[in-house]
Amino acid sequence: MHALRSFHGAGRVPPVAHVAAEIGWTATKFIATFRNEVGLMPKTYCRVARFRNALASLASCEDIDWTDVALSSGYFVLAHFIHDFKAFSGVTPSHYLRERVSANHVRVR
Repeated sequence: MHALRSFHGAGRVPPVAHVAAEIGWTATKFIATFRNEVGLMPKTYCRVARFRNALASLASCEDIDWTDVALSSGYFVLAHFIHDFKAFSGVTPSHYLRERVSANHVRVR
């Protein structure tokens, strides 16, 4: 629970080694336990959480500034945001905006 709270706290996501040290575990033990309990590696979990933050912020935006969306979602580099967006959604951010039907769905043609 401490790790989940740390990864969802305000501001930047802390490094996995830092969270492991806070609870007194080695990074290896922390990663194995997290994966067993949550179902994802900690870094993958954090990527998915940032992507979900981005999708949530798009729902309330009229005029999209991709850099602002990326930074406010926890990304440091716009290219990483675009990479994760394509990896998790299968489309580019621009395509998503053009074809979205609802917050989590796009038209398939």
